[in-house]
Amino acid sequence: DEARIKATVALNSAVCQIYPRAIEEMKKRGWEFMGHGITNSENLAGLPIEKERAVIQTVLRTIEQATGRRPRGWLGPGLVETHHTIALLAEEGVIYSGDWNNDDQPYPRKVRKGRMFSIPYCMEINDIPLFMRKGYTGEQYMQSVVDQFDTLYADSAKQPRVLGVPLHPMLIGQPLRIRYFERALAHMKKHDRVWFATGSEIIDA
Repeated sequence: DEARIKATVALNSAVCQIYPRAIEEMKKRGWEFMGHGITNSENLAGLPIEKERAVIQTVLRTIEQATGRRPRGWLGPGLVETHHTIALLAEEGVIYSGDWNNDDQPYPRKVRKGRMFSIPYCMEINDIPLFMRKGYTGEQYMQSVVDQFDTLYADSAKQPRVLGVPLHPMLIGQPLRIRYFERALAHMKKHDRVWFATGSEIIDA
């Protein structure tokens, strides 16, 4: 709220039923919702195609009923896909996925029906691996985000870049960490030519 930035929420559809107040608060802020499976305990690995289709449809339908908008984006739990996921998502009207962390620019994917883009998610500055797996301090986290931003900002003089900043409130929201994220945001906001956009806004542009 203080930074006046709209988040793009990777939403487990079960949250819609268990924490409806959280959904209402996010809706008030105009945040975007993208599908993120039913829970983080279940991913798409090994599902036969019809079961996978049913899961995707359930997630999208549940979020649409709770938020009033059908998700246009997807981030699989654990970023797990099958060989059918992208095609199934496109058939359901999803137009972008953050599962492929292999570029700093969006790019189109080939699908049989509909359209699909890959959008940068950026695991390198994801707060889970940095804090939980590598044991970063808040200061080390901040420097990583700033370094990532500065390099992409310099690259963007020739061609636009996307910096996805994956956040998990139970980690970055802790008192010992949040001030460092605030400082990283303040650093970004000092620069011209920076657009704080949702996933759909990026793809539409």
